[in-house]
Formats: sequence, C-alpha cells, structure tokens
Amino acid sequence: MALRTARVTALLVASALTATVGARNKAWSVVDTGSMRAIAETPDAAAAALDRIVEIQSMIEQAASVRPTVPITVFAINDTKAFTEIAPSGLKRRGVVALGFAHTGPLASFMAFRTNLPNPIQTLRHEYVHILTATQSPDAPAWLHEGLAEFWGSIVVEGDRLIVGRSVPRHLDALRKRKWLPLDAVLKQSRGALQSDPKQVSQFYAQSWAMVHYLLLGQDAGGPLLFMPSITTLPPQFESAVKQYVEGGQLHEVSMPWQAATREPSTVSVLSEASMFAERAHLLQWSDRPTAALPLAKRALTLKPTETLALEVMGVSSFLIKQHAEARGWFGRAINTGSAGYTTALYMALLSSATADLEYYLVEALRLRPSSEVAWRLLAGVYRQDGRLEYARQWCDAMLRPVPSWLWLSPVVPCR
Repeated sequence: MALRTARVTALLVASALTATVGARNKAWSVVDTGSMRAIAETPDAAAAALDRIVEIQSMIEQAASVRPTVPITVFAINDTKAFTEIAPSGLKRRGVVALGFAHTGPLASFMAFRTNLPNPIQTLRHEYVHILTATQSPDAPAWLHEGLAEFWGSIVVEGDRLIVGRSVPRHLDALRKRKWLPLDAVLKQSRGALQSDPKQVSQFYAQSWAMVHYLLLGQDAGGPLLFMPSITTLPPQFESAVKQYVEGGQLHEVSMPWQAATREPSTVSVLSEASMFAERAHLLQWSDRPTAALPLAKRALTLKPTETLALEVMGVSSFLIKQHAEARGWFGRAINTGSAGYTTALYMALLSSATADLEYYLVEALRLRPSSEVAWRLLAGVYRQDGRLEYARQWCDAMLRPVPSWLWLSPVVPCR
C-alpha cells in the first residue's frame, strides 16, 4: 500500500472549458519545484511565472521572515474567458476588471494572474501576499487582507537593496483628492463583497494600504519589521493619525541588504486532457464554487479512470459530506493507481478506525509532506496514547531538520 508523491497541488489552466462548446483543451506546460508549481501555455511562460513568484517569496521572506505553509500553484492565463471560468464569483463586479485572484485551502494554495493586462508582476505580488495572510491569520478582515497585499506588493529591489514601504502613487492621489470612506465602513467590509462602484473599490484599497502602512511603519519605524501588525485593537485616534501620516508626507521606508533568490531544481511536464479537467476540479473544490468541481472530476475520470487527482477530488468531496464509505472507495482507487500522495494518505488516516492504520497513513503523509501540521498533531496524539514519546523524538529527528517553529506550539510535542 505504499504511496508515491502525487501532484496534489497542481492547477488546471485551459482556454476551452468543456466538450459542450465543441472546443479542445490546449496542452499546458507545468514547471514544478515540489513546493511550487507554475502552469502556462508554454514552458518558457511557466518558467517566467515561477521565477516571479520565487522572487517575491524571497523578498518578503528576507524582509519579514515568513513564507507559505502549504504548496502553491500559480498560473498565467492569456485569455479572459479562461480566467473568468475559474475565477471566484466575487470577482464579477460591475465595472471592476479583475487582474488576478488567490485562495488557500487546507492542503494547497492557488493563485492566478492575467498576462493580457498591464503590470502582471504587481498583480502576482498582490495575490501572493493574500496567500501569506491567509496562512498567518485565517480570520483577517478584508481591510487587513487588502492593505497587506498593497503594502507588500509595493516591495522593490534597487541595486543591492530591498525597499519596504515604498509609496503607491495612485493610492496617495486617491487619499489626497477624494473624500475618505468612514472608518467604520472600512473595518466592517467583508471580503468578496466589495462595492460595485470602481471609485469606492479603489478608495477602499487606498485606505486599507494607508492603515497597514501606518501600523507597520508609522508608529515605530525603528522597530523590527513584521509581516502584519501585532495588534488586537486599533490605537486611539487611529483615523486622524492615519490621515495626518498620509497628508503630511510622513510615510517611512525601510531599506535592507538584498540577496537574489535562487530557484530550486524543477521538472517540466505537459498536462493531458484528463489531468487538465482534474486540476481545475482541484482548484474549484477549495474555492467559493465547490459544486463545480464534481462534474470536472467525473469528466477527467471518463477520459482516464486512473486519473489520481480526480479520484482524490471525488474522495474529498465524499468525505466533506460524511459519505465515508464512498470516500474510502475513491481513495482506495487512488492508491491502486500507484501515484497517490499526501492528500490520499491524510484522508485515509482520518478515515481509519484502527490505530495501526491511523499511524501508517500519518507516517506516509509526513513522509510526503514533512511540514504538515495537521498530520503532526494527529500523530502526536497516537504517541501520547501509547507512551512512545522517545520513539517519536527519534523519528522526528530523522524526518525534520530543523523542527518548524509551529511544532513547539502543538499540544503534544513529539520532537522536543
């Protein structure tokens, strides 16, 4: 029952959506480093997208010591229809042109940007920060999400220096020429429900950027640089302080040495038509349109009954509606393909009733993804129940070097 690494973080990009419109899917290229994937129409385009995301990851990691906790798939789309077909429903606002999107599920993160519109690098940075924010603070409000994305999206390299806090001219112009939205309205704004008026949307982004800029650099520019504000309540007179910070031209920047990023070794492959349907199903399963995933997964299995990712999508869907027998069947078929990976191992653990099976699948999950927090917590519970803490320490030392910082926060610490 050994499991091999599956491409569970893959993401479909296709310009023709279904057979009902009589169109054939293009063969998209995939560049994969293991922790990050990029998909585009050509290998060169995929490699370029990957290089861009690796660079922004390195920039923010060097500045604030944070990086994603789950694998990322980023894809570049040069077709408006294809982008719209996989985009979240919340992006379809009247008069607002969406340049990109990102969302994070429990097993992987996804992001997309349009290459047929200006400034794709800025969009890619913005969406990458959304993934970081989602992993650092899953319940972050809309203003913090967008403010962080605008703040860190403006990070730049000049020579051998990394510049954090660079002003965004369009935001400054909006804040100095337009009436500010009431602070209460900004704070209560929910993600995915922004106003349909483009001017109000841009004003919300501008104010959110200014608020984050003030919280990170406006109060104590000499302190350590954090990825997000470490606050539980806003400071007194916050609104007036932010306005003075912006209107008085007091915005600070932080400059630090920059070391160019190095991309990990990667592989290049091409998605089959079945894989493309499965990849899109995987994306949609963790979006705000999960019901759209099943028809695509079934389409993939019609083309190729052993399409592992489609089987995993079907298994997860059954698990989420508590059809556990059906879920075991789908994951069992995935194992029989010989290419099932982390997703199958983790869910088989969750479906296990025997302690021996639970441990087996958790060990497999951690072999495939050693940084999995949920697998570590479950395995720690197994070790706690039967008293094998010394064995746990030895196993951990062999599998994890160094121990991730989050592990020390676990209720049971097998690696201390």
